[in-house]
Amino acid sequence: MKKAVHKKKHSHLDEMLPEYDFSKAKRVGNKYFKKLKNGANLVAIDPELKKSFPTSEAVNSALRKFLQIKQTAA
Repeated sequence: MKKAVHKKKHSHLDEMLPEYDFSKAKRVGNKYFKKLKNGANLVAIDPELKKSFPTSEAVNSALRKFLQIKQTAA
């Protein structure tokens, strides 16, 4: 039979200690925030595709070319 494990509650450990003062810390913004706010979509690509399309500009360029070819073929 298994014994029940009792965890002691340490409510004092849930509080931030006074020596951890982040009030003067420099805030660093999220580098993707502006793009996401403007309606960008984040998409994960397979690792083997990352070799051919290392940047979002490369992916966007390839997709635009694909759409042009698709529209001219239709």
